[in-house]
Amino acid sequence: MIYKNRLVIILLLIFSICLTGCKNKKSDADPSKDLNIALGEIPSTMDPQKAADQGSIQYLVPWCATLFKVTSQNMLEPMLAESYEISEDGLKYTIHLKDGIFYSDGSEIEAEDFAFAIRRIVDPWEASSAVYLFNSISKIKNVDGVIAGELPMEKLGVSAADDKTLVIELENPCAYFLFLLTKVCTAPCKESFYKECGGNYCTSPETMLSSGAFIVDKYEVLGTETRYKKNPYYLFADKVSLPGLLIRKVSNTQQSEMLYQSGAMDFIQVSRDFLVLSLDDKNLKNIRSNASFFLVGSFKNSRAWANKNIRIAINKSIDREAICKDYFKLGADPMTRVVPEGFASEPDGSDFVKDRDKYYDICGFDKDKALDYWNKGLKELGLSKLNIELSGSGGNTDLYEILKNQLESNLPGFELDIKTCDSAEYMSKLNSGNYELMLTGWGADYPDPDSFLNYWKIGASTNTMGFDGKEFSELMTKASYEPDPEKRMDHLHKAEDKIMEDIPMVPLYVKSNSYLISDRVKNLEINEASDVIIADFAEKR
Repeated sequence: MIYKNRLVIILLLIFSICLTGCKNKKSDADPSKDLNIALGEIPSTMDPQKAADQGSIQYLVPWCATLFKVTSQNMLEPMLAESYEISEDGLKYTIHLKDGIFYSDGSEIEAEDFAFAIRRIVDPWEASSAVYLFNSISKIKNVDGVIAGELPMEKLGVSAADDKTLVIELENPCAYFLFLLTKVCTAPCKESFYKECGGNYCTSPETMLSSGAFIVDKYEVLGTETRYKKNPYYLFADKVSLPGLLIRKVSNTQQSEMLYQSGAMDFIQVSRDFLVLSLDDKNLKNIRSNASFFLVGSFKNSRAWANKNIRIAINKSIDREAICKDYFKLGADPMTRVVPEGFASEPDGSDFVKDRDKYYDICGFDKDKALDYWNKGLKELGLSKLNIELSGSGGNTDLYEILKNQLESNLPGFELDIKTCDSAEYMSKLNSGNYELMLTGWGADYPDPDSFLNYWKIGASTNTMGFDGKEFSELMTKASYEPDPEKRMDHLHKAEDKIMEDIPMVPLYVKSNSYLISDRVKNLEINEASDVIIADFAEKR
């Protein structure tokens, strides 16, 4: 009876969706041939040089090619680049382009187009969200002076030696720099085309120049459908079998599943609520992402959080295994460290994480030890009870209640007040450090331990909590200057040891994503490194 009722609901929802669609302008999309993807959001921008958020990146990947790409095994491969050389001091990168690379209008892609793209990213007038790639986690020569207006853009350490040779100079060695050139923001940008478009660049299909497998065929700012067609000028066009793609925003997870069941969508992300219903579906794919989530407290705004014993007590009061099993189902793995397991490799190819539970004594669940640390912390603070406000986005209210129940049950006298925020208020609090405790997360920009550890470094834009880990930051600086790969990894191991000793956060879980992919589709890649769908060489029967 339950199954029959669910089927009736599915049919009614599909019928209502179809009626709604009939009111709109008829689309020439052919769902039997195109790959149809349902996502939960629309892009904040379609300008590659301004995009840093995951929502926008997914819409950009189909039409933006980069110098390099990251494989599903976190390995670097050339894309539009043919080869490269790195100077002995690690400060100069000379990158040679492949022959026969063209934009969707048939014009040739040149080295200057990549140089212009990077200049746009660091140009303060462009206000790019991706600027941190080149002035924080790496440092292009003279970037700070250019951003401050003290030096002209011509002094930036990026130039084209000729049409096929791009030269990038850094101020400091950066072992993972080439991985940054896999980001869509570094896709080529043709200056003459950009200037012709004026302020309308990348706001319509006519103002976008594709370098990737597909061309944007239909797009409207704030629209819910984006259509793509095959790019005949793409370097690997002979390997692209799909005539096109359709990405539709479907914010309602129930509606998304109904569309998938009807065959209208070939790919959907499965929400936590529907995951249990899909466990037996042979087309369910569960992929562990590179996004870790944690509680972060303000050393500036909370005297209690500044007490190390209180921080350890909170860590040891949380049963991460129970949260992952009961709340996320297949959607997360417990986390008791900074660098996730299976994310970064040593020079010999082995996992950076040798022992998953290395720091269990510091933050592993243990109610008795948690109580000991709690009583020590309260005594040092001269308190008998403690109240802390937890700020977070509105989509995780059930998770907040689980955390509240565990902490208040295991720590006598502790009260956790939950303050949910809309996305604008949440980001304002996080960026300004105006909070006591927050649930937040971090997704890696490149497959290196530095991507997670750098979050806590003194002076990092992400360190809004006022964590003053001098010894940890010194180890991170040593790692950034160390040319020997093995010695560099040793510095990073010591840095993780130190930050886990200081324990400025409460690591919680590593997120996984679950998808339903139609059995009509094959060779569709979901890149674990970037958590995006890559459909270049997908096929649909």
